[in-house]
Amino acid sequence: MKITKRQLRRIIKEEKTTVLVEQAGPAMSYIDFAARLKEIHALTESLGLVYVDSGWLADGDHASLAEDVNELDRAADSLALAAEGLARSMEEM
Repeated sequence: MKITKRQLRRIIKEEKTTVLVEQAGPAMSYIDFAARLKEIHALTESLGLVYVDSGWLADGDHASLAEDVNELDRAADSLALAAEGLARSMEEM
């Protein structure tokens, strides 16, 4: 039986999702969710410091990309704070 590239990609994506869920464990919680979002925020903040605040992306035509990185950081921070609030309201913190 032959499978198409699209089918193979779908199978790989499904298996990847299964593995990630298994690694997270059956007891997912809002506090875990908040912690992962804080990790993402730390990464986006680091991106901003290294590539935006240094002025590297400000050179040439990359100003819009620099603003996108800043927006990504603000969104990650907002999501992390919201998840922490949710964890608190669910009495997980």
